[in-house]
Amino acid sequence: MNMGQPLEFQASCGHLLAVPSYRVGQDVRCPHCHRVVPVPPPEVPYASAVPVPAGARNRPL
Repeated sequence: MNMGQPLEFQASCGHLLAVPSYRVGQDVRCPHCHRVVPVPPPEVPYASAVPVPAGARNRPL
């Protein structure tokens, strides 16, 4: 992820926030409910575990 690329997440009130990715781990204030919320790490869908098909064997390449 590019350091300046916007990261979108929902505040505890449900409002969608967009902040720069370098703010991950920092606190920001929701402009809708005015609560301070932590910026979560981005979700990386391609890093999730891939299930092994049934019957597949583990063999060295």
